[in-house]
Amino acid sequence: MQNQLNRIKVINILRKNKMIKLNLGCGNDIKTGWINIDSGEHFGEKNLDIIVDLSQGIPFPENSVDYIFNEHFIEHLTREEGILFLQEAFRVLKTNGIIRIACPDLDLIINDYLTDSFKTREWLNKIAVAYKGKSNCELLNISMRDWGHKYIYNKDELIQCLKLAGFDERTITPQQFKESERKELKNLETREDSLILEAVKCSDSRVVGIPNSENKIFTNKFSLKKQEHYNFIIIDDYFPNPHANTWRAEEFHEYLKNIPNMKIFRIPESFHNKFMRGLPDKNYHDHLASYLKYRPENNCFISRIDPDKQYTSNLAYLLFFNNISLMLPWLEKNKIPFVFCLYPGGGFFPESTRVRLELKNIFSSAMFKEVIVTQNYTKNYLLENNLCCADKINFIYGGFSQLDPNKIVKKKLCGKDKNTFDICFVAHKYSIHGVKKGFDIFIEVAEKLSKQFGDIHFHIVGNWEKEMKTHQENPNIHFYPIQPIDFFYEFYSHMDILLSPNRSFKSLKYRKEYLPYADNIEFDGFPLGIDAGYCGVALFVTDELENAQGFFGNERDIVLIDHDVDNICTKITNYYNNKKELYLLSEQQRDKIKFYFNTNTQILPRLRIIKKYIDKV
Repeated sequence: MQNQLNRIKVINILRKNKMIKLNLGCGNDIKTGWINIDSGEHFGEKNLDIIVDLSQGIPFPENSVDYIFNEHFIEHLTREEGILFLQEAFRVLKTNGIIRIACPDLDLIINDYLTDSFKTREWLNKIAVAYKGKSNCELLNISMRDWGHKYIYNKDELIQCLKLAGFDERTITPQQFKESERKELKNLETREDSLILEAVKCSDSRVVGIPNSENKIFTNKFSLKKQEHYNFIIIDDYFPNPHANTWRAEEFHEYLKNIPNMKIFRIPESFHNKFMRGLPDKNYHDHLASYLKYRPENNCFISRIDPDKQYTSNLAYLLFFNNISLMLPWLEKNKIPFVFCLYPGGGFFPESTRVRLELKNIFSSAMFKEVIVTQNYTKNYLLENNLCCADKINFIYGGFSQLDPNKIVKKKLCGKDKNTFDICFVAHKYSIHGVKKGFDIFIEVAEKLSKQFGDIHFHIVGNWEKEMKTHQENPNIHFYPIQPIDFFYEFYSHMDILLSPNRSFKSLKYRKEYLPYADNIEFDGFPLGIDAGYCGVALFVTDELENAQGFFGNERDIVLIDHDVDNICTKITNYYNNKKELYLLSEQQRDKIKFYFNTNTQILPRLRIIKKYIDKV
C-alpha cells in the first residue's frame, strides 16, 4: 500500500516541479522547497513528503533529480548498503546533478581521541550533553557505535565509495559547513563537526524513468525493488563457485577494479535448460562466502538475477557459448547490449548443427556488439562458417592464470635439488573415463617408462579415484585428489614435465564410445597446463587444431605430441637424457606464458572493448 502511495506521489512531484531536490534520511529536519524523505521510524511521519526505507532504494526514476542532500544518514547503513545507496543516488541524478553528503568524520573522531578534544565538539555540548564527563575511550566508542551507527567514513573512504557508485573522482570535492558554489546547497547542514563532500554526476545513464511524460514503469507497477541499473554487468553460470581464486575470479576482479557501478550476476537455477546446467541455487551463499574470504571488498557487487526485477545496463559481458545462448532472450527482452567471450568449452561444439544455428542467431541479434575469441581455431571457425563479420571479432590469444606470481616457488632441478624426474597429469574428468583428457594415454606412458627408469615418477591430480584403483601397486605412480590452488605452488616446483595428451573432437568423434555424441564434443584451449608452465614445468601437449601457430614453436618453447604412446615415450626419454635442454626450453616457454597469459596483456584489450560501449552512453 505504501509503495502504491509513493508511486502516485512521485508522479505528481515530477509533474509539478521543474527542479527536484531530495532531502534524504531527513529525520525531523524538514526543509522548505525540498522533497523530505525518511522512514519515519525515529521521528515520526509528520511533515514527510515520502515515507520509505532508503536502504531499499530511492523511489525516483533515473535521471530525474537535480540535487540530493543527506546529513548524518549514510553512517546508519553498512558499507555495502552505503554503496548501494550511493549507486541509487547516481542512478536518479540527472547529468550534472549533485549529491551533497554530511556525515561524522572518522579522522576528526580519532584526532579528538588522541588530543583530548572531544570536549570542544558541538555534538557533545549541544546534542549529547548526557555524555559529558565520560572518558575519551568511552566517547570514541560512543561516536562509532551509538545512535545506530554502522560504518563511519573518513574523506578517502567516502570518496572511494562514491567512485564505486559511479561518480568520477574529479567531480568529488570537500566542502565547508553551510558553504557551496551552488546556492541550492548552501546553509543546509545542522551539525558543524561533519565531513562534507559534493559529487557531480558527469556521465548520463540510460533513462528508464519519466523523462518528460508518464512512463510505463510508473503507470503499471512501481516498486523500489523492481528496477536496477548498472553501467556494466557480468552474467555467469559458475561464479561464485567453490574454488575462490580461479582464473574466472581473477578476470572478473579486474573489471571490478576498473569499472564503476557494475555488478556480477550468477544465473539462477530457474533459467537453466537441458543444454546448460549451472551451479544450484542451494550452494550460492556457501560459494559466495568462500569467495569473499579471498576478496571481501567485492561483497556488494555480486548477486543472483532476480526474475521479478527489471534490469538495465549499458553493456553486459558473458563467457562461453552456453551462457550467451541461454541468456540471449533475457538480454533482448531487457534491451541490454552485450559482448561475449567465446572461450573453448562451455557447450561450444564445433561439429553441432544446433550450435552453428544458435551462434548465427546470437550474432544477428540487435543487442550483439562484439565477440572475443582466444584461439586461432575459433576465429577461423566463425569466419569460415560465415557466422560473424571480421570487424566484430576480437582475437586476444591466451587467457588468465589463477596463480599469484608472488607465491611461485623456485624450481627444483633433477640431479641438483632432487633425485627424481617427475612428470604430472593435472586435469578434471568431465568425459567417459577421462578419454578426452587423454588419461588412458598418460597411464600407458607411466606404466611403460616406470619399468625402464626407476627414478621417473608420475603424479596424477584430479577426480581420478575410480581409474586409479587399477594402478595402486605401481610405486612410481602417485595420486592426489582435487586440490586447492595453493597446493600447486610447491607441487609444480618439483615437476619437470606436464604431460597432456588431450583429445579434441577431431579424434574423439571416431572413437566407438563417442559415436553417439559425435556432434556434441568440445575442445580445450591451447595450451593446457599454463599454470604449470608459469612455474617452469615443460609442457608436452597435443595440438590437433593447430592453435600453437604463431605463438609457440615446437621443440623451442613447447613440446607438441600426438596420441602415440611410443612416440611420447621417445620424446620424454630424449629430454630425460638431456635435462639441460629441457630446462632451457622450460625457461623460454615460461617467458612466453608470462607474456600471453599476463593479466595486463589480457585485460587491457578487453577493457578497451568494454569501455568503447559504456563510455559512449
